[in-house]
Amino acid sequence: MTILIVYVSDILITGDDTNEIQNLKGIFISQHKYTIDLLHKTGRLACKSIVTPVDINVKLEARGDSPPVNKESFQKPDVAYAVSSLSQFMNDPREIHLQVAYCFLAYLKNTVGQGLLFSRGSDSTVEIYTDVDYAGSVSDKTSTSRYCSFIDGNLVSLRSKKQKVVSRSSAEAEFRAMAQVICEAIWIKILLEDLHLYSQGCIKLYCDDQSSNVIAHNSV
Repeated sequence: MTILIVYVSDILITGDDTNEIQNLKGIFISQHKYTIDLLHKTGRLACKSIVTPVDINVKLEARGDSPPVNKESFQKPDVAYAVSSLSQFMNDPREIHLQVAYCFLAYLKNTVGQGLLFSRGSDSTVEIYTDVDYAGSVSDKTSTSRYCSFIDGNLVSLRSKKQKVVSRSSAEAEFRAMAQVICEAIWIKILLEDLHLYSQGCIKLYCDDQSSNVIAHNSV
């Protein structure tokens, strides 16, 4: 059996060849060449590298008093939270947004040799971690939901997306993020069932907000 998973322009092919599965110890995925090309294209190849993609003290907002930049000259890097924050201002980017993008490129330079290692495992345990940047948007006070899901310790999906409504508390924002993650958990469960890999154990969802966990465990 061969299964083809398509998402926009990305394609993943998998199958049930047990001999091939046993011989394969792991897969390492890296965007080394893409990162080098991106740094070269943006003229940041010689920049000093940094260890974090975004300064946590910087709150991005629309700034009419900041000089405009030519947005066609720069390509948006594909890293979840930083891109999610920066892309909100692509219609009218300013100098402050460009400086944040430069910091992000410096982070990419520091991690150019890193990637994802998908190692062979013995089970299909699913674990999902979720978190929220509560009211992090300066312009409208909306929160940003973030999650990453693992199968047998291997990262298979992640997302960082701005919530569509304003939450009145951090617990509400966290619970809304958990509700969105449930959709991802169901999709992973269905996919594993189609591959005949799903174990009957529970999918584990982790959240660091105690109030949201209490709400989630309340069956009323």
